[in-house]
Amino acid sequence: MHVVATHRRFSSIREAIENLKADFHGRSIAELRDDEREQAWEEVEEQLRRFEGANGCELPCELLIGIGTK
Repeated sequence: MHVVATHRRFSSIREAIENLKADFHGRSIAELRDDEREQAWEEVEEQLRRFEGANGCELPCELLIGIGTK
């Protein structure tokens, strides 16, 4: 297994959040009560602001690369 540092670029914080909502994180947050869910997404947006720049939102991430043989 190899770990590769990379980043994901989005045109805006809103686009990044929509992407996260469709991801595992979004499904986890979707299970919260309405008031908790709203607060959780507000906190996510607040944290994403650190990665916002003139060209949108660029999020650091890591990919796990596995190679198998038969």
